[in-house]
Amino acid sequence: MQSKDDELKTRDSVSSLRELNSKLVAEIAELRKENAKIPELRREKDLLMARIVELERSAKENAENIKLRDANLDEGNAKRDAEIIELRTKIAKLEYIIEENRLKIRCEFMHPKYACIKND
Repeated sequence: MQSKDDELKTRDSVSSLRELNSKLVAEIAELRKENAKIPELRREKDLLMARIVELERSAKENAENIKLRDANLDEGNAKRDAEIIELRTKIAKLEYIIEENRLKIRCEFMHPKYACIKND
């Protein structure tokens, strides 16, 4: 037979074990709740990874489009610059012809008796 002290120790031990068991059961329930979230979190991760891949593809495509646009702009700028140079050259020639004609008119007006020298 057990003594009263042994009986009390056994009861305390059983009580402690029950309390520990209760805490462990609660912890297991909490872990099960967290584990239940894992499949949904994996799905969300997969969706996010797919979105990242799509954004990277889109960014690469946009970068290529920007390069093409810049190349087209550069080509257009070069053509425009060449046209500007050509027009400035034509303007300079026309200004020269106008000035030449002014001089001829002035010469003929001031010296009608003399034939002005033609530089044609």
